[in-house]
Amino acid sequence: MTVRSIVNVTGGILVARGVFVLAVLAASMLGCARTAPALVGSTPKGTPIIRISLGRSSSYLIKSQPPVLVDAGSPNDAEELAAALRKNGVSVADIGLVVITHGHGDHAGLARHIRDQSQARIVLGSGDLPLSSRGHNDELHPTSVVARILKVLASGDYPPFTPDIAVDEGSPLELKTITDIDGRVIAMPGHTPGSVVLVMDNHVAFVGDVMAGGSLGGLFSPHDPQDSYFHADPAENRQNIAKLLAMGVQTFYLGHGGPVSREDVARKLTNDPTSSLFAMRLGGGAGGAAASFGSRLGSVFDAGLHIGRRSPIGWSGALALRAGQGGFTAALMPVGGSLRVGDINFGAATGASTIPSGFNIAIPVTAWLELPLGTLHATLDGRLDYRPSGSRSAAYLQADVAEVGLAVRLRGDHTYWPRTFAGPYIRVALVDSGATALLLTAGLAFYGADK
Repeated sequence: MTVRSIVNVTGGILVARGVFVLAVLAASMLGCARTAPALVGSTPKGTPIIRISLGRSSSYLIKSQPPVLVDAGSPNDAEELAAALRKNGVSVADIGLVVITHGHGDHAGLARHIRDQSQARIVLGSGDLPLSSRGHNDELHPTSVVARILKVLASGDYPPFTPDIAVDEGSPLELKTITDIDGRVIAMPGHTPGSVVLVMDNHVAFVGDVMAGGSLGGLFSPHDPQDSYFHADPAENRQNIAKLLAMGVQTFYLGHGGPVSREDVARKLTNDPTSSLFAMRLGGGAGGAAASFGSRLGSVFDAGLHIGRRSPIGWSGALALRAGQGGFTAALMPVGGSLRVGDINFGAATGASTIPSGFNIAIPVTAWLELPLGTLHATLDGRLDYRPSGSRSAAYLQADVAEVGLAVRLRGDHTYWPRTFAGPYIRVALVDSGATALLLTAGLAFYGADK
């Protein structure tokens, strides 16, 4: 094979690879894995909910009186939408209400067409009125590197329209005043300035692009919640997810992929402590004799790590190090477990540790409890070391370490992996190294979570 042949073959491989990557990205822009219309749930009164997969997104038909459509696809989905409605005994002319979750072209594209073909009223968040009036997407704000590439391929033009009902923040639209559905449309700006969600009384919600299911529009892992490619305000969108969970939503119907469960959303898209892969603390403080604390103080360095699996029942471990003028303590605790009950996480671990007095070996036991506090999380943890030598009373008096700590996790950066969070912590410890010492440390705790 000549050098030119090798170059040609190599170039061909590179071109083919580039074409493949572009094809995958183009498929991502389609945004929805097409399937036949499917029954995916029901309203509080048992009315069927049908998912209709269109070219770039999903619409949902609620067979109420009158029929309600959640989202209206793209402008070129008219024939496909009409055919799917007919399969379920409904025509476009029968639609009485269309709820547009946000003013992007893949969700609002057929709103005007449906109203022209029926007596349907159109519901939209008031924050997206500028989008619907000009029939074009707002500025897209990517949430990932892939989204930055997809932004170049995005097209958001659609026939402009004026909604019949504009939903404002703080003024939900009660659907039972219009249909026989027990639910409401709530403004939740975040994905776009006028995003809305439809929440029904049986704890299911239609959330549009507040989140996405899987990748390639749900072609892969459609029930795995992920960030959407674009959000006008990612932080506000995260708050919306927390609000929906606080409202008790159990099932989320999405514009791309889904449905997804409450448990998976809490685990992957919030700062729920159960989604933490690790919690690391770094800090310093002061220490002195317990009998005269404050008169003669020395500096103390403090560090620690908790790590574990995110499953409801799984492995956990811990590592701790403290150093000061009186010596140091170190603990390696690889044997442990964690238990998740709702939004509460409990963990414990044990292993081996060192004691400042004579580098003695002890058995440490540590435990921690993570609790939600609104949009924050608090962690209370403690540790007790026991040296297995001498009598029980002597060992207790000589030994070791008894400590307790409190940390508060603040909201973090959810854009890239690992998702990081941070918050302050404070710890108090009693260390017996001949004379009992009281240690007080404070610092910053860092948390990492997976997607």
